[in-house]
Amino acid sequence: LTVAFGYGLPEYRTFVLSLRRHYKGETIIISDAGAASEASQLCVAHNVTMLHVDMAPKLFRHTRFSRFAELCHLPEHYCLSIDFRDSFFQADPFSNIDLLGGRTERGMPPDLLLSQEGVATWPHSGYTLGERWMQKSWVEQCFGKETAAAMQAWPTIC
Repeated sequence: LTVAFGYGLPEYRTFVLSLRRHYKGETIIISDAGAASEASQLCVAHNVTMLHVDMAPKLFRHTRFSRFAELCHLPEHYCLSIDFRDSFFQADPFSNIDLLGGRTERGMPPDLLLSQEGVATWPHSGYTLGERWMQKSWVEQCFGKETAAAMQAWPTIC
């Protein structure tokens, strides 16, 4: 699951083709209504669903996580929210979950998994979720205030 507003065919090719080399499951790209027809054709050819949103990108970025929650509501499958422009897949994005046997260290299925590529970079470096009001509000909107409070000391990841 990703958001792609204002991108052309080269970015779609990088994302879709690298993903499909390793993962064949359900994939959704939320896009602006003006997405190039070539990008739409590429997605159709590789079984990627494009959902067009008629909303300004600046407005959508504040509501995207509630939309993700709507799309990722089935408990029997995993859902990954990932950057679009700078993602290149070198393996199945769910392979590490399978290595855990689909369980956390407490033996329960995970509700939320986060990953981080090395040290978070500007402007997030050195901050916790409790110090970043916007990121904290996104977690609250999707998972509730109790979860956000439990995560307030966690480092912010970009």
